[in-house]
Order: sequence, then structure tokens, then C-alpha cells
Amino acid sequence: MSMLQPLLIVVLAFAQTGEPTLFLDLTTAEVQAMDRSKTVGCHSGGGVMTSGVPFRRPQLTLRLSIDHLNGNTFKRGDVLIADVLLTNTGDKPVLLPWDPDSDIVYGKDCKGLPTPRPPTLEGSLALKLLDHEGQGPFVGGHFLYARRDEAPTCRVLAPQQSARLRVGGMFYPTAARTGGSLAPGANTFRLVAIFSLTDSALPNAYEPVVSANHQNLALTEK
Repeated sequence: MSMLQPLLIVVLAFAQTGEPTLFLDLTTAEVQAMDRSKTVGCHSGGGVMTSGVPFRRPQLTLRLSIDHLNGNTFKRGDVLIADVLLTNTGDKPVLLPWDPDSDIVYGKDCKGLPTPRPPTLEGSLALKLLDHEGQGPFVGGHFLYARRDEAPTCRVLAPQQSARLRVGGMFYPTAARTGGSLAPGANTFRLVAIFSLTDSALPNAYEPVVSANHQNLALTEK
């Protein structure tokens, strides 16, 4: 079990309030310090091929929405903080990875887990800027991890239940096609969130869930 787990903020709200019953803050100083201590390059890949035919990705019964953003006008390098909601729209529970410690899935310093390897979940929550052509850079996000045999690393999202996750990033817009300087006058963007999930028990990752809404952002030089 991750030693960071007690430091993560998990809020259990009363059902009658109508608020999400789960909350995870991925912008805390503890999480950021842990990120800096980790080995880069542990993350797994996405889809796979067999006999030249790609697997069909399973679908998640989740709705993703951006609920709050810390502003709508930003300078280059400004910090972005977004609260997003994941809501289970299906009739069966959905298991979510809930710990930002990659050691849970990859072992300390990416040395791997003991065999037989336990079933694991790996998720990512990303923030992406889109220009008028629907393209743009990722500007924030975080990975989440879980082992099915370690309950504290997971959260069960019941049907119609929501989880609120707070994720950060930095506002660095670039030209979508070249990654370079923006064209003159290109100073408005849409921010979307994307949730991805991989289950080691399945042959391919789930289809990513893109937020049903977006936030309009403007670049200012002042």
C-alpha cells in the first residue's frame, strides 16, 4: 500500500447534499514532491495489434465534465487548476485507480512487481487545449494507479455516483501543427479533459472519455 495514501484528501459527503461523494486532490505539495522523486518512463503503452487487426476498445460507462477552473484568462506559464467530475452513468459499479504512486503498478524505481503479478489498473486524467481546428497541446494532468488486491488504492464508483478530481497544469499554448509560436491573433482556446484507463486483465485499454463540456480560455500578455 502506498505510504502517500493517508496524505491524499478523500472527502465523504452526505448523500442528501447532492455533492460528489469522492474527492481526490492531485495538486497537493505531497503529490508534487512524490512526482519529482519518481523514475521517468515507467508508463505502459496503449492499444495492441493481433494478426494485423486492432482490438476493439471496451467502453467505460463514465461521463466526464469540467466543473470548475481557476480562471478564464491566463498568461503563458500561469498555473491551471481544474476540478473535473467523473460520473458513473451505467448500472454497474466502476472501479477507479485512486493513488498517484506509480510504485503500485511498476514497483520501486520501475523494477517491476513480484510474480505472479497482481491485477492492476492504470488511469490518466489530462487537460488539453484546442484551437479553432480542434488541435492543441496537453497542458496538464496526472496518472493514477491501483492494485485490485489493495483496496485503499481503488475507489468503487456506484451507479449514478460521481467523483471529483482536482488536477493541475501550466498554460503554455503552442501552434497545434508545429508546436512553435502561435499565429498573430491566435489567443482563444477551448480546454477539455480526457480520462483514460487500462486494466491489466483486458487485452486493450478502454476507449478514452473526453469531457462533455469545455472551458473557453484566452491568452493575455498583461
